[in-house]
Amino acid sequence: MSRSIAYISERHMRQRTARYAAAFSLAAASLITVQGSPSAYAGTNPVEITLTLAAPNPTALAALAADTTGSVSERRAKLATLLPSAATHISVAHMLTSQGFRVLEESSWTMTVSAPQNLVTALFGLLPINPTTLTQALAPYPRVPTALAGLVRLANPTTTSVPAWHSSVVRAASPYDLRNAYTAPRVPPGAGNSRNGPLTVATIQFSDWNQNDLSRYAARMGRPDPVATRQLRTVRVDGGATDSNGQVEVGLDQEAILGVSPYSAQQLYSAPNSNAGFNDAFSAVLDDVLGNSHARVRNPRIAALSTSWGGCESATGISNIQAVQPILQSLVAAGVNIFAPAGDIGIYDCDNGGSGGGLLGGGLLGGPGPSAAVDFPASSPYVIGVGGTRLASATTSRVANSGSNWTETAWSCTSQSTCTGQGGTGGGQSTVFGTPAYQRIYVTAAPFAGRGRRLVPDIAADADPATGLLITTSDPAANSNGQLLVGGTSLATPVSAALFVDLLASLGRTRGVPDLHGGIYKAAAAKKFVRDVRSGSNGAAADAGNDPRVTAGIGYDTLTGVGSILWSGMAAYLPR
Repeated sequence: MSRSIAYISERHMRQRTARYAAAFSLAAASLITVQGSPSAYAGTNPVEITLTLAAPNPTALAALAADTTGSVSERRAKLATLLPSAATHISVAHMLTSQGFRVLEESSWTMTVSAPQNLVTALFGLLPINPTTLTQALAPYPRVPTALAGLVRLANPTTTSVPAWHSSVVRAASPYDLRNAYTAPRVPPGAGNSRNGPLTVATIQFSDWNQNDLSRYAARMGRPDPVATRQLRTVRVDGGATDSNGQVEVGLDQEAILGVSPYSAQQLYSAPNSNAGFNDAFSAVLDDVLGNSHARVRNPRIAALSTSWGGCESATGISNIQAVQPILQSLVAAGVNIFAPAGDIGIYDCDNGGSGGGLLGGGLLGGPGPSAAVDFPASSPYVIGVGGTRLASATTSRVANSGSNWTETAWSCTSQSTCTGQGGTGGGQSTVFGTPAYQRIYVTAAPFAGRGRRLVPDIAADADPATGLLITTSDPAANSNGQLLVGGTSLATPVSAALFVDLLASLGRTRGVPDLHGGIYKAAAAKKFVRDVRSGSNGAAADAGNDPRVTAGIGYDTLTGVGSILWSGMAAYLPR
């Protein structure tokens, strides 16, 4: 954390604290009940924690996120009244600084603070330990002090020794012309160019990378250097990602967006691979869209947010999921549609059988055998979950979509071993979320209708390693030309976000639109501009558990959602 950020946050807090000091003094005095003053802990090592603030009116926020009426400006004005208030920020900061904490960084929904370890433990408790690995568990601190109740939802370590989120990236065999494949028949594909200037695709990344890879990729495309021209801007949150283990993931995301939407701007949010980093990064995107006092790089033209990182619901934890939901709702209400991957090992993304699947490769939950599960954030009703397909062309040359020259099947696997070994699209039934309205209305066929649970994914796009994208990377696995063939739902996700922004740009939009789910499902019900994917599997039926079905079929299914979207034809189905 830079000293300048800490100074600005503290100065901002001091300037506004005087008005509230009297009201908060009693609460601050009761914050800690252990013996000794803050100076008593000065000899211990400081640690950073990130607080996720509570939603002041969760019902109204959920309603606004689901409402697709009104202009973007009107919606953002309403949203401003539903975020944690300035008084809340000042109250929390005053309570903690009076006990010896230091405020390092703030966003609309989060506050990162530091204090000696003993003081953190006294207020928030000891972090749980995974009994199997004897390492820190992926869980928040066990308590929030009584004086912060109603203001703070939960507290997480800002960085952890165990990554909280895994990428969905698989090496691939050959590239395809993705813009042509996902364009309406006989319509020239878009490229993000607009008479009103470029829109922006934001990404969230939990790994560092060599941004010169994107410069080299652009040169191979014959495009200007996006780093030198600032077409790509990087925003570091909580100091940014702390390692480069996922550099292929980052390169794939940014290069896929540049390839599919070469005129669009990119804003990359780099954060530590932790639940705190996850919440902070999403909140940072919101601040920049709104241009509020917490904004780092103000940009009201962010129209889509793509993240190719996820974790199965049970490993993420219900408290973490519930804490981040208001942030996701806020982004959608502000006109930012969020895209996230359904996962790459079929139904086995929480596999605890020790054969390589899931968030920690089978160690965290400790349960026996395979079990069906879905990934978060793709399972959130406010996120467009993206599944994977195998894309094929009926012709040997790459030509515009004629309506019959591109075909797709689900990116398939048939058992625990094939799914965890060679990969296959994720999907299934959430254990956390109920049925959203758009699925209750439009998913009416057995065995998916009436289940009372959120179904994943919503849409799909090319992900099979046999039909992926050739990227430029500094990763040691690259060939002698610095290139690597890559696939996975980590390809399908940024491609879908970029194609969506291409559509908005072609219409001359200068802002994003409200929640896109309703339009997607309505178009599918009308059999318009959706390629129904009817074959494929993502696991063994014997392992399906609560998953409605592990095979694709006519209409909606939990492998490819409604199917792949022919984005250029979706203008009539966009929210106004």
